Amino acid sequence: AADAAAASSSDPPTHEPVPGLRVVLDVLSEAQHDRVVSWLLKTLEQGRAGALRGDTYAPIPDKWQKRNQSREMLQFGTYTHSNRVESFRDVAPMPPELKTVVACLQRAGVYDSTENENALPTSCTVNFYEKGQWIPPHIDNPAFDRPIVTVSLRSTQRMTLGRGGVFEETETRDEETQTSQENPKKLVTVVLPKRSAVVLRGAAADEYEHAIPPVLEPRVSLTFRALGDEKSPATKKRVARADAIRAQYRAERCKIREVNVRRGFGLVGPKGAVGRVGPLPEEVAAAEARRRAREGAVAAKREKKYSHAPAPSDAGGVCRASDAASPPSVSKSRAKKEAKKAAKAIAKRERREADARGPGASRALADDALEDENAGREGKRETLRAAPKSPKSFARSADGVTCVERRGKMRSCPPCPPELLESSSTVSANGGGDAKNATTAQSPSERISTKVIPRVELENVQRVYDAVAKQWHGTRYRAWSGVEDFVNRMNLRGALVADVGCGNGKNAPAVVRFGQTRGGAEVIGCDFSIPLLEICATERGDERVEAFAADAASLPMRSSCFDAALNIAVLHHASTSDRRRALVSETMRLLRVGGVALFYAWALEQETGGVSGHRFESQDVLVPFHKRAETVGKKKKEKTLSEDAEDGDRDRDQDAKVSEGEDQKVSPEDGAARVFQRYCHVYKEGELESLFDHLREWCRVDRVYYDCGNWCAEVTRVK
Repeated sequence: AADAAAASSSDPPTHEPVPGLRVVLDVLSEAQHDRVVSWLLKTLEQGRAGALRGDTYAPIPDKWQKRNQSREMLQFGTYTHSNRVESFRDVAPMPPELKTVVACLQRAGVYDSTENENALPTSCTVNFYEKGQWIPPHIDNPAFDRPIVTVSLRSTQRMTLGRGGVFEETETRDEETQTSQENPKKLVTVVLPKRSAVVLRGAAADEYEHAIPPVLEPRVSLTFRALGDEKSPATKKRVARADAIRAQYRAERCKIREVNVRRGFGLVGPKGAVGRVGPLPEEVAAAEARRRAREGAVAAKREKKYSHAPAPSDAGGVCRASDAASPPSVSKSRAKKEAKKAAKAIAKRERREADARGPGASRALADDALEDENAGREGKRETLRAAPKSPKSFARSADGVTCVERRGKMRSCPPCPPELLESSSTVSANGGGDAKNATTAQSPSERISTKVIPRVELENVQRVYDAVAKQWHGTRYRAWSGVEDFVNRMNLRGALVADVGCGNGKNAPAVVRFGQTRGGAEVIGCDFSIPLLEICATERGDERVEAFAADAASLPMRSSCFDAALNIAVLHHASTSDRRRALVSETMRLLRVGGVALFYAWALEQETGGVSGHRFESQDVLVPFHKRAETVGKKKKEKTLSEDAEDGDRDRDQDAKVSEGEDQKVSPEDGAARVFQRYCHVYKEGELESLFDHLREWCRVDRVYYDCGNWCAEVTRVK
């Protein structure tokens, strides 16, 4: 009798409504269950600490955590995200502890005896559910061979299956299987006891969607699957069939939700899942009513301020049609702006009239000259209005998603005078001393030392950035999309990242943000512009971001201590080939073995996809930077016409001196508008990767690509 009872307890329950579904009870003993759960919880803590290989540990994405969807996962053998297989992700193979569970499944008859070794699972996804967490209805990726086997651990839970339709929250049932009679799609709820295995084959795996409602107790599940051959006819047929069924189910849900209240598994409130069931709670309804009343009051006030009824005319207070057609009056602030604008236009016209008259000229001649001038200007305006506008042009960034608008007007950048480059070894690294004394005091080998910052870099790079730091920060406030894509792909879990040439620290927030869900990340940056570093310290007030002053070609940091490095828009400011090679060597020296660095440098080829609007006349160029005049309060510093003319003469004289090789003196206290000349060495195709030729023994160039006017390289340290 005892044997008969034991046999009946292990018989799989039947599920006629779902063909191909089978539940096998007691596939693990209590002792085996406890050992596996203990090992899984210990491995989960290692994953949270960043101690597991690659992407083996997967946290809950922020967008799903807000509505209590999804769960923490450990993935062995194959990585999946949003039910998509991502074979490029690095995960650990299936460990012996999980292979032991597979052996137990074989002994329990989960896998048919006719199936060969190739049909056994090669991957396992471990799901850790906390109370209230759930996953939406889905069909497992058809790239996996069937069957799909899931083992339930720690608690008994439910699984809901159906062919499309809307999955509604249901009460807990004691029956093994129950069909919902209210839903025309006949949803089926299956109870999954602890230590049981559910097997999905045929229609249950390929036609029925399955979902996990909010779990009532902490649960762990092991989903075993084998990745099929994507080129085989069976896999191709299964993928095509799944795509067609998914499209059909999506269309059916759209029709249902057009006429019905959207329902789902989630809780009412901030962690609601895909909808709510029933009325809002009283406190939530009251808050919603207050919000709507407040928005209505604001809208009424705005309408009262800007909408004006037509004023009655003088004839008995009767409104005429002409009064009703008159434009409405404007607000006081708008009227003040219009009056100020009109006064400026009158003053400007009076100045032109005075200039046209000139000393000794008759008023009639001056008026004729002014009239001709106005007519000519008006003709030019009409021509510009009539001319068709050129369509906007965009360049796609390296992330493959972001589109950046290209500037329509190309500005030419003149070649750098040879005198500036020839005298590049005459200024010491601290920028002090006399150039002649420095030349005579140094030996030939010292003169070409890469630890000496050349004169052109001091005068036309460092001092320029010192002077324009505030304006530079106003337009460079976030990392480029290509840099964000690199940081996201690197999976910086508990990483230490070097930002060489960090400037105002615009790349640091991206590193910290992407590292938050992966154990955290810290950034150490350096730059040789003190004003930019001060902005970095002020704006990036984060204990995970540090910055200090240093020359990128001679970094005072230890070797082999960083997990990744960024070298963004720094290489094109190095004026000699020795300095450029030293700069890449120093950046790669900081990395540990396996660390990756990203290099960005301006490209000579701007016509193909550049967005800056520059056209370079040679590889060594001077790129103008137009510094705006500083303002005091809300009003700009007023200047007379004679002062404007003198400023224009000074700018032309300054440009002429720069072109002749003279120093570009920068006064930080000077608040006038200026044009500064930045030195840049732009790179032609193939030049950037050649900088790493002398590092081939311990560095590998993984990828070289073009991104919005820049040549980019991803380089890994291998020894």
